[in-house]
Amino acid sequence: MRLTDRRWDPAAAEPIPGLGKYYDQMVAAATATPDPEQLAGLRRQLVARAGHDVLADLASIAQPTLVCAGRYDDIAPLENSELLAARIPGARLEIFEGGHIFMIQDRSAFPAMIDFLRGAS
Repeated sequence: MRLTDRRWDPAAAEPIPGLGKYYDQMVAAATATPDPEQLAGLRRQLVARAGHDVLADLASIAQPTLVCAGRYDDIAPLENSELLAARIPGARLEIFEGGHIFMIQDRSAFPAMIDFLRGAS
């Protein structure tokens, strides 16, 4: 849970700020007996990600790009998003108050993404 949001405090009334009841669903999913097929899929995903390096290709992205990040995310650390935004020409970085699930934690995230997709910003 701390990787999801480094502010995690299991003793707090709201262990991860801004998640509300979604936190209970995360805990239930994390403590449930995993489905063997799901585990196999997760393993394949990790193996694929381990060798996936496109850093050198980022400069070739010509489309308008919005890079979104959660300030307290240790699954996809802010430094990674900063690197993406720096390497993609003209990219814009938006940092939201939250962790890996900042879209739920920060109500400004979805409007910012929608505005970007509509070309408003």
